[in-house]
Amino acid sequence: MIHTAIYYLLMAFVFLFPISTAASNGVLILLVVLWLGNKELKQNIKTLLKDKIFIILMGLVTLFTLSAFFSVVYDKAFLMNSGLKNEFVFIIRHFVWLSLFYAIYTTSLNSQNNSKMLNAFLVAIFFSECVSYLLFFEVIDAPSFIAHGLLIREASAHSPVPFMHHTFYSFFLSVTILFLLDQLFRFHSSKTKQLVIAVFFSSAIINLFINGGRTGQLALIIGIMIYTTLKFEKKYIVAAIGFLLGVFMLAYNFSPTFKQRVAMASSDISKMTQNDFNTSWGARMAVNITACHYLTDSSSNFIFGAGAGQAKKEFITFASHNMPENIHLAIKNLSHLHNQYIQSWVDGSIFSLLLLLLLLYFFIKTATPENRHLVFALAGIIAFSFLSDVILYRPHPYLLVLFVFAYFSLEKRKVPKQTLNDTASSQSSQ
Repeated sequence: MIHTAIYYLLMAFVFLFPISTAASNGVLILLVVLWLGNKELKQNIKTLLKDKIFIILMGLVTLFTLSAFFSVVYDKAFLMNSGLKNEFVFIIRHFVWLSLFYAIYTTSLNSQNNSKMLNAFLVAIFFSECVSYLLFFEVIDAPSFIAHGLLIREASAHSPVPFMHHTFYSFFLSVTILFLLDQLFRFHSSKTKQLVIAVFFSSAIINLFINGGRTGQLALIIGIMIYTTLKFEKKYIVAAIGFLLGVFMLAYNFSPTFKQRVAMASSDISKMTQNDFNTSWGARMAVNITACHYLTDSSSNFIFGAGAGQAKKEFITFASHNMPENIHLAIKNLSHLHNQYIQSWVDGSIFSLLLLLLLLYFFIKTATPENRHLVFALAGIIAFSFLSDVILYRPHPYLLVLFVFAYFSLEKRKVPKQTLNDTASSQSSQ
């Protein structure tokens, strides 16, 4: 009975988290209550203690907590979301709480039902796309829906992102496109399924380029190139490059938003050559320059970072005293560092950065002979997205990363250990 309830609640959660964090949080409460009340809780905990991805996630939580504890203050942090009292509240309400989804998914779900969860996720993205197109073609009155809390404040015909920031929406779409691309080559026996997937695949690509998220657009290039290189012969790589060039050319000619974003990127680069960093890309470059100086300023900074509880104050103060005024002005009002690698290092020490890299490594280790190309491609998308934003610090993208990790962890359990060992041996001998 409990297993059945957890199964349906997990499906509801996977459907809801791309759409509403409030609704998915409500479902997560029920999941946690059932999971904790399950007679198999002790065995589930033993399973988690052997799960390297979960151990690393808890390792990051531990490092951030210790870093905050040894900070002079707790409320001058990059980690904090608006409205939260201090750093510890954020760690508990974000990292600890949302990570329970991964724990419940990997210990309670039968691996045979894993594909149904992916279907629930894809249906949610399809629903998001439909709403996005309704916004784009001005079929629905965006201000009215925003007023009732049904759409985010950014949603409009110019920026048709219904439920999350455009950067994160583009991240979701790039991941979705890779899943769909893989499924296109799986359903050879069913022309109907292939047609449906092909339509969904095409609509997702179009949706990606009528929105302003450059992160997902660039990540998609990396993902498709990795996927094609690992799955097909060399001649298909040329086809993939041609396909991507065609998509970008069409987007540039038919999507005003994409064309505007390209112009903005060109302008940002031009301004940077004139030492003007007060732009989107300029601020990111200013952060990277400042971080290099800050982290190499002393052995303490290099090893321990700035202290999670005071990192924002410490980092901005350092910039004001040690960096040129144009660099300081570009970053002084930033709410985060727009780079997950640097953010983790500054907030939680170099050990947090190492754990972040290990997290990607052990995700890649979930690959099986059948899905190796897809896992590596998604790892490329995630790794690149870490360069442009603090993916793990926001609910929507953090849950997506947890879902992808949990999904492939379960997929690996379907493969007999002997098969994995034989594959690893053959690869090492080559």
